[in-house]
Amino acid sequence: MVIRTIANRVGTIEINQDSVYFLQPLTAFGTDDMEMIEQAYEKSFVRIKESTPLVPVKEITFQAGQVRYEYDVTGLMAFTALRAFEFEKKLPFYLDLIKLAKNQQIKILWQKENFVLNREEKKLFGMVIENDVMPIADNKDPVSAVKELIIISLTKLNELIDRPKRMDFLEPSEEVIRFAETIFLKLNSLDEIEGYLKEKIEQFEEQHRVEELERERLLNERSSFVKFRERVKEKVQFQNAKPSTSKKKFKKADQQGNSKLFVGIAIILLLAFGLNIALTQATEGKKEENAFYNEPNIEYFVSTQFMNQK
Repeated sequence: MVIRTIANRVGTIEINQDSVYFLQPLTAFGTDDMEMIEQAYEKSFVRIKESTPLVPVKEITFQAGQVRYEYDVTGLMAFTALRAFEFEKKLPFYLDLIKLAKNQQIKILWQKENFVLNREEKKLFGMVIENDVMPIADNKDPVSAVKELIIISLTKLNELIDRPKRMDFLEPSEEVIRFAETIFLKLNSLDEIEGYLKEKIEQFEEQHRVEELERERLLNERSSFVKFRERVKEKVQFQNAKPSTSKKKFKKADQQGNSKLFVGIAIILLLAFGLNIALTQATEGKKEENAFYNEPNIEYFVSTQFMNQK
């Protein structure tokens, strides 16, 4: 599918997959010599610094009364794709608009179709620029042009005629609306816009740093809790294991105690048995002694009988 739009008043921009074409009638150039047209473009591009975000012309040809500039945009996206990005992700691309606007060596066509994006590298590139034989008819001043493109990327608007309404915004949050109002109403120079953009980028970076520190803190707390839980678990396991060891010790102690008890009882029994024998013997001896004294004295009896006979 080929998309066409009017550009530079009498020209046309065509978008066909990975190629963008800028076509302009030969009569709009300062010469009808194709060689001079090519040299004029090369001369203007040589003046541009390497850091200037521009897509170079791949080929310049002539067809059907028009000069055609071809640009290879493989891997790049149309400017309107920026509308789908998160607000924070759009800011670096705005800085490239500022860079193009502040470059005194070029005059660029300030039209949304003339800009493409590299999402991975967070870069924005322009394409059609003025040269010695092809003037840019756009009379927008760079500050107004940058403001308009920023507002277009934040809204459903294709051009900026008046202050945008809340219903025009793709993301109608208070932060985005305040940002747009600041850009549109309060900032009057490229330096002011650039400073404000860098401030917003720093705020987001600081917010991310705080969030990262908070994540690290939560992870550390979780790690500490896990370690504490493991220590508690180990301690509980140790305590659960300790009674079994104590039982073995108690069992062993009980066995030793029982052995001692048996020995003690045996000794007591032996002592009792020995005492019993001793008492028995003592009693028997006493009985014998008593028996001895209680029996009649034969000698005394015989002698008495003898004396009585006399």
